[in-house]
Amino acid sequence: MGKRYLFIFLAFVVAISLMPGISHAAKKHKVIMVKNGEEIPFNGDTFYRNNRLYLPLSEISKTTGVTFKQQDNNSYTLEYSDIISEGLVELFVDKVPYIDLQQFSDKLEIELKTDWVHNYYYLIMDEASREDQGIQEMENIFGFKVNYTRYRTHYETDSRFTFSRGPYDVLGNDYTQLSLDINLDLENANLQKQYSDVEKIMRQKINGKVVDSIMNYLRYNMKGEKNESKDFKDNNYVISVFSSYNYNTHDYSNKSINIFKKPSSIILKKENVHGFTITYDKNSRYTKNRLTIMDGPFESEEGQDGRLFMIGVAYDEKTSNFSTQCAETSIILKQHLDPKVVDEIIKQVKLVDKNSNTGKLGFSTPLKEFKSGSYRVAVSNGPHYGVEIVIYKK
Repeated sequence: MGKRYLFIFLAFVVAISLMPGISHAAKKHKVIMVKNGEEIPFNGDTFYRNNRLYLPLSEISKTTGVTFKQQDNNSYTLEYSDIISEGLVELFVDKVPYIDLQQFSDKLEIELKTDWVHNYYYLIMDEASREDQGIQEMENIFGFKVNYTRYRTHYETDSRFTFSRGPYDVLGNDYTQLSLDINLDLENANLQKQYSDVEKIMRQKINGKVVDSIMNYLRYNMKGEKNESKDFKDNNYVISVFSSYNYNTHDYSNKSINIFKKPSSIILKKENVHGFTITYDKNSRYTKNRLTIMDGPFESEEGQDGRLFMIGVAYDEKTSNFSTQCAETSIILKQHLDPKVVDEIIKQVKLVDKNSNTGKLGFSTPLKEFKSGSYRVAVSNGPHYGVEIVIYKK
């Protein structure tokens, strides 16, 4: 077969350091190439934000055996099998070009499978690497226990409902803890067992009468219409039930359930957060001034990436006094960091907030890191709004 040419215009006008809320993913998101049944991990740096995983073009090309050539500052050629892809990549970190993993997969026709349970990404290089026997596992997602079969490149439940861990632990209170999907478009899907399975999971932590109402709505009242949704609440959770797209029948007959932690009244207590004394409510994660304190449990273990905890400044739309939040952040950090370094951190927090509010730099500011003693602190845009401060142990 002759060479086929695909021109890729990667529409990233700004560098990755200017993207909203960009942060190092470290080992949180694991990329693995599977060839001849052998797993070859990608050990290069990665970034993850806005549901996209970015990797250095040269390093991912080397790992996968793709030929990568730099034509000039912004123009590159990727060659794999019978495909040549020419592209303008305007996405850089310290002058190194990065690419969205999904686009890398799509444009070079390399199959990409994602294990959303563990945030593993598999690039399937040949037919021999597609199947394995699988092992039985149980995942504890914020107290909800889910049983499934773990394969090399994906997971399956017996009834074929799917699930994923939400980013509540790292992105704040507005994000899901657990998502459950009832699928009519998957092979061997058992609809009635899917209903039964998701019901059992919800009953582990959600009020029984509320679960009864949810199941009645799922089974009998949903019509499969676009944008169909309804919210349910108990004392601890908000459960959003909505229709989702069925790719086989091209309608909205699939059903999804997003489980959120319900905001509650704030009860402030002094807590020891990795040696930092912080007065806040562990349930809502708010301080008196509505700083968001995120102390995990994170998806990756603390020892793997050194991440201790995160502070969200102006994460909450109810924030009324940004200056007060900055002052509280300063008090927290000065417990263990050099005061001069903390002053520079607060200056950066204010700069990020100012740029976001004025639209300067495309509503974002380059991630900036600070070091003091045995700590490293990264400041960047928050995932939705506000400023994200990540405290690492060196």
